[in-house]
Amino acid sequence: MKKQIAVLMAAATAVTTVAPVLASADTIKHDNVSIGEVEAKIAAALADKYASDKEDGIRVPGPDAVKGYENSKYAVIVDADAAVTDAEAYGLVPVANTIYSGLAEATPAVAGHVRYVVTDAAKVKNLIEKRMSSPLVTGVKATSVLIVDKGVKDNKSTYTTKNKHYVAGAVTDADTQVSLNDIATSGQIDALAGVVAPVSFVKTVTPEPTTNPTKVTIELKSGKKIEVNVNSEALDFTAPKAEKQDLTLEAVRNSQAVADQVVDFAKIANVGGVSRTLDLPLGDTHEYVLDDVEVHEIAVPTVYTKAEGYSKAGADLINPLIRAKRDNKADYSFNYKGVNYALATNAGVKVANDAQAEAAVDTANAKIDVAGDGYVLRLNVRVLDKNDKDRFKTLQFKFEGKTQQDLVRVLNDLKGKNEVVVGKFVKLAGSDRAATAVEVSKERFGYKEADSVVVVGANALIDGLSAAPLAAAKNAPVLIAGKNGLDNGSLAEIERACKDLSNKTVYIVGGENSVPYAAKKQLEEKFGAVVVRLAGDDRYDTSLEVDHRLVKDAQASTTRFVVGGNGAADAMSASAVAAKKTAGKVSPILVVKKDGIKATTRTYLAGKVAQAYVVGGTSTASTQVFKDIEKVINQTPAGNNAADNKVKRLSGEDRYATNLAVINEFYANPKANGLAVVSGKTQYLVDAQTAGAFAADRGLAVLLTADKLNKDQEDTLANGVLKGLRTNIYQVGGVVSNDVMKSVVDILGL
Repeated sequence: MKKQIAVLMAAATAVTTVAPVLASADTIKHDNVSIGEVEAKIAAALADKYASDKEDGIRVPGPDAVKGYENSKYAVIVDADAAVTDAEAYGLVPVANTIYSGLAEATPAVAGHVRYVVTDAAKVKNLIEKRMSSPLVTGVKATSVLIVDKGVKDNKSTYTTKNKHYVAGAVTDADTQVSLNDIATSGQIDALAGVVAPVSFVKTVTPEPTTNPTKVTIELKSGKKIEVNVNSEALDFTAPKAEKQDLTLEAVRNSQAVADQVVDFAKIANVGGVSRTLDLPLGDTHEYVLDDVEVHEIAVPTVYTKAEGYSKAGADLINPLIRAKRDNKADYSFNYKGVNYALATNAGVKVANDAQAEAAVDTANAKIDVAGDGYVLRLNVRVLDKNDKDRFKTLQFKFEGKTQQDLVRVLNDLKGKNEVVVGKFVKLAGSDRAATAVEVSKERFGYKEADSVVVVGANALIDGLSAAPLAAAKNAPVLIAGKNGLDNGSLAEIERACKDLSNKTVYIVGGENSVPYAAKKQLEEKFGAVVVRLAGDDRYDTSLEVDHRLVKDAQASTTRFVVGGNGAADAMSASAVAAKKTAGKVSPILVVKKDGIKATTRTYLAGKVAQAYVVGGTSTASTQVFKDIEKVINQTPAGNNAADNKVKRLSGEDRYATNLAVINEFYANPKANGLAVVSGKTQYLVDAQTAGAFAADRGLAVLLTADKLNKDQEDTLANGVLKGLRTNIYQVGGVVSNDVMKSVVDILGL
């Protein structure tokens, strides 16, 4: 069993104590890994030795050398569904007969499986290949390999410190030990620091297990996470630290703003300055689940990078896979490296429909893992060789790279139905509208950069668009709630992007029919936020509530963008301009009925508006709307001098022409810093509804598009106000057509 080793050095005496405690560890699972990769992992693990041949990372080092496999920094364990005949011939020893018998506590086996320790990397190769003949047993992989980090620092299994260390359970030496039980709750930690509510630097504390924990994870209000284990040096909560500086405890106790800066703590020194030599806890366990796959390794930068977009080689790899699973036009087939493949079912027969094709290109089970100092994405594709139908196999495309975001982009595109386009632009798109909102937020905000969050409904398009100025004013992402509330991806993005929201105001735009009560509860319970719902009886009153809030908080300019209640595309065109901050203020979007602005709204707006833009034609916002907003401003047009007019209509013969009218009005001087291309189709506008505040932050013009660019759009890109854009080009939403993006790339020379 894993030991705590403590050597007390005092004067000329040395006392060694041994405590039977197994430190907990995380298990990282790698599915569908090839034989060759697992064999290489085993060989590398067993070859990596401690500096001294007397160390095994489990027992107190003695005078004699340990066995070769025990001297490795890693324990390698085979998990099999049945006993292995002649295990010794394969370099295997039952776990129970080795020093690793206690590891079962940290890495529990599948029920009915038998575990063996690998002593010889060369001998075990034959077994691994043989196990591939029957890789599945009642849906569970028959064979996996676990590589357990036994703990190492400076090539040793122990370290020496003059600081106190944590123990599980009761303390036996108060001069050098602190119990993890004493820091298992946020209340205990605050008490140790003398911090009194409502001030706290601790957000959450997670002990594992809950009784006599061997690991405690502390998440601070700053967003920093600290993990301590048995034998970790003990933290001095009375000595907090911020980035690159120490903090005074008095300042932390008296100010939540200061407490929010805490990222670490000093250590507690042993009484009398004595030294202890301590066993290192177990590191992570990597479990490799074997599968019979043909691996093709691909460097992600040769396919896609955020800076350069998709390469031709990348598009030539990704698009055939998308076409193969999308429909029968490609005969559910593709060519890779000169070989023609047909997609196949688990039974080894050619797929017969789109659902089977989607399953064959197994994006549902593809995931991104950490691999060394980078990341790896494994995509399995079940195929038949079209020239040899008896040859059924799984191709594994193993994408490797340093940037997780690039792998996420490739995986999301493989999950979609639209082919990728070669060129330097950034695609912000997820698997659905909520996921797209998350991608936009990730692009807009770095870690803990947002001050709040704005939540809108998945089907309340106008609410989402009128929320853009609010999100810009509050430095907040716009995220989308479904009928059951915020999904896990959206919650995780709030956690990543937002500063501590405890007792801070966040916003819901729309009533409970749009954004359910469940979303409000999530924001309150998970983040401790104060939720303000801005909602009226309908879309018109909801936009007015947003206006009220911005005026109340002195964040509304004297300009309004007026759109009709059925002019969602018009609101999309205006959202980025309305959300642009000038002297800290934004321009609210006012949603009105087609036939005019009601009296109560006109009364409210009086004295608050000096300029207005009516966006859209008279079919969505009538001449009466124009007249009503003129009266609000108390201004009468001065003859035909348009420059004197404080109300202007921006419109065209359709939504795309109206969009160009907005672009020409606001991006002639100064020019746009870039371009956000979105679908202008009504059913798809919702996918890009969260882009307004992002586009405003980056100075992007928003271009609404159909299946192809029209001539006026091409002219605007080639010779008009958008001419010459070379950077900050975005596609927002996965539904923008390939033809559109190809044209954008070609015209702008990306």
